[in-house]
Amino acid sequence: MKDLYLGTASFGMNYGITNKNGHVHEQEVKEMIRFAENSNINGLDTAAAYGNAEDLIGEYTKNNDKLKISTKMQNQERHEFKNEDVRQWEQMFEEQLQRLKRNSLDTYMLHSVEELKKPGSEILLDWLFNIKRRGKIRRLGLSIYDISDLESVDLSLFDVIQGPSSIYDQRLGNDVFINIKNKYSLSFQARSIFLQGLILQPTIH
Repeated sequence: MKDLYLGTASFGMNYGITNKNGHVHEQEVKEMIRFAENSNINGLDTAAAYGNAEDLIGEYTKNNDKLKISTKMQNQERHEFKNEDVRQWEQMFEEQLQRLKRNSLDTYMLHSVEELKKPGSEILLDWLFNIKRRGKIRRLGLSIYDISDLESVDLSLFDVIQGPSSIYDQRLGNDVFINIKNKYSLSFQARSIFLQGLILQPTIH
């Protein structure tokens, strides 16, 4: 079964190569979420880094669990993780839940594979497994840009891999990725399917 998610980067950011109008206005956000709820769209994909997107999603999906929520952890500036960071992550995560007006999330992702390469990354992973065991998230995910990002990553730890995929961008659609996906029973969440709007532009003759 395939789920269809609505990307929300443009809710809180001037997102997109072809974007000339800035971020989506709040009334349009409301209308888009209502459209998603009444269509065959299963969820919303967002991130802590997408401006106030989480706040808007929380406001217009509160008391409504029809749409699954997938969001991402804010990338950490520090170059090494320590046990005392757990309290900060816990607070950050609870603030995301408050913004989204949810008690739990369908999917929580690392926004960058670089977090797994830092000293002390096992502390971060232990915390992520902990919030999953507590029922705060259903699935743990990882956002990537290229198949090489998965080198040295223990894929058995994750439930979802998110990466770019479109009719012009098939770098993750090769046999190598398909074999990895099947071996670890991973779900793949395709993003940038319209190349940030480029595919939707009229052809210039």
